[in-house]
Amino acid sequence: MVEVKDRTIAWSPHQIRKAIDEFNGEKGYASKVVANVAIIASHADLVAASLGARARERWDVRGAMVTRRIEPAAFAGEPPILYCTVDAIPATFDADYLPGARYGRSGS
Repeated sequence: MVEVKDRTIAWSPHQIRKAIDEFNGEKGYASKVVANVAIIASHADLVAASLGARARERWDVRGAMVTRRIEPAAFAGEPPILYCTVDAIPATFDADYLPGARYGRSGS
């Protein structure tokens, strides 16, 4: 499950704190991704079938946040989802494994 956000750059400490709260706060973007992952995971076979995928015994459903620029929230605490910049999408998702939280591999 991928969520895409394009926030303005946070320059001041106040803006950085606000951005971190918007992403990782109790009702922040990351918690919404986690909730959506839970919904999709509970019906993964139906979601996969609707996308034309072959049946499997088990699907590994994960959440990711894609941003244009590196987002400070990815480095605050322990984010529950993977963060990835737009330019790193191919290197991050076209792999035999997905990196943990923080940022996916660079495209270069």
